Amino acid sequence: MMARASATWKLSFPTTFAKLCSPRMKSYGDQDEDAATHRSHLEQMVAYYAGTASSYNAWHCDPQDNSPHNSAVRETMALVKKLGARSLLDVCCGTGRAVKAALDAGINARGIDISRELLDVGVRQMGIPAARLDHGDATSLPYADRAFDVACIFGALHHSARPRAVVGEVLRVARLGVVMSDEGNHLSGGIKAILRQLGVFEPVYRAIFRRAPRERRRQSVSETDGPTFLFSIEEVIPLVRARFPHFKCLAFYRAGKWQVCSYRLPRLFARYGVVSAWE
Repeated sequence: MMARASATWKLSFPTTFAKLCSPRMKSYGDQDEDAATHRSHLEQMVAYYAGTASSYNAWHCDPQDNSPHNSAVRETMALVKKLGARSLLDVCCGTGRAVKAALDAGINARGIDISRELLDVGVRQMGIPAARLDHGDATSLPYADRAFDVACIFGALHHSARPRAVVGEVLRVARLGVVMSDEGNHLSGGIKAILRQLGVFEPVYRAIFRRAPRERRRQSVSETDGPTFLFSIEEVIPLVRARFPHFKCLAFYRAGKWQVCSYRLPRLFARYGVVSAWE
């Protein structure tokens, strides 16, 4: 049975996902881009949000929406409570929904984002003190190692040309745990993972598309999500698990208006994932 997206259920299913995304495999568009691509993409992101920041909350921050990223806020607050955390950093915070939730719960919270316009909306519309919001690049966070008990990043890794570098920074500044949410493998990525594990991805790809697989990330642009790269949360899970011994992933599947999520759903073909990891 499945539930409508407006009332997402957490169901129990046997997990069948295994080691299908080895970091030792040849890269097919799932490694960080170079510094020049990163700088160019940041410029695109800044320009995009300069023109759309006023619509950001309407598009992305409906508290009644059971989106994976709103679920990630709840997962973060649950982890904060579980660990007895007193400080939190929201990386690529946008207008600061996680910062707002943490401040309301009495947590010493900060947010950082590359868009000054989004941060301004966080101050005006979310009521977050400006002193709690920093401007900066997530691939080079201006904080000391383990400066925050918990660090989080929601729906931003697919916006980065260097998601592994971003995750490395999130892990560096977190002392007790992290929460991350973003795109999953979807059907195409799951099939790709299986073919890579079998060692036949490149010949199968060449047979179907009559060309070699791309070695750089595919880019796209949409009206409500701006410039993005093809990305799966599965790419960075090995980094997270290497840093923290305890791990869980809330996997989301959706078909039209119907959505289910569970920690026991197989991650292989999931549409989204919310990853929590802690000491």
